Amino acid sequence: MPTHANSPTIRLGTPTDFPHIDRFDPFAGDRQIELAQNRVFVAVIDDLVIGYTTFTNPGFIGHPFINYLAVGQPHRRQGVATGLLHTATSHLGPARIFASTEDNNAEMLAFFDKEKWTHAGTIQGVNKDGSAECFFYYDIRQA
Repeated sequence: MPTHANSPTIRLGTPTDFPHIDRFDPFAGDRQIELAQNRVFVAVIDDLVIGYTTFTNPGFIGHPFINYLAVGQPHRRQGVATGLLHTATSHLGPARIFASTEDNNAEMLAFFDKEKWTHAGTIQGVNKDGSAECFFYYDIRQA
């Protein structure tokens, strides 16, 4: 977990979190719709959002889907992404949950491997930059 004196709190995001997210959000569009629909978890330290994940349920051929996962640069490699992903999958499970990333996103590919997600397949030609999209899944079983 983080080396900060304060570990992040992970909670459901609210529309008031948008300005914080927008400062480090690397993805196209914005998260206002997901926030309004209660489809965002945020990691917070000292009232500052340092990471988020969004989800859709159902999202991918009837399965829950993790749409976005982002952590601000100064807070990476401190367990924040893992905490966000575990919170979202616990919220969405039990189910087979899907997520994806570009084939050139080495950091995210390594993260899925570390978290034991299974590679489901790759689709060519879907990204404007020519990268392929790699899909992964994780099974959350009934306790």
